[in-house]
Amino acid sequence: MTGQYDMFNQGSASQFGERQTDLEELIEESHRLEATQTKYRGSNDQEYQIYLSCADDGKGGDITRNGLPLKTYSEWLGS
Repeated sequence: MTGQYDMFNQGSASQFGERQTDLEELIEESHRLEATQTKYRGSNDQEYQIYLSCADDGKGGDITRNGLPLKTYSEWLGS
């Protein structure tokens, strides 16, 4: 099978420890993205207010949950 692509011989994670390093880099990037997302959206209180203003059907129902009552702050935090 000459010419077959060998993922372990084409510069990918082939040495012991390289896969761990790749995983650690992905985890770090994920944490950076989470921090950025929170920074742009604001605090939990501010984000809850966004939820209320967007999800309220005008009668206290949640348009994202087929008209069920809007979530309380505690319910929203837990979801």
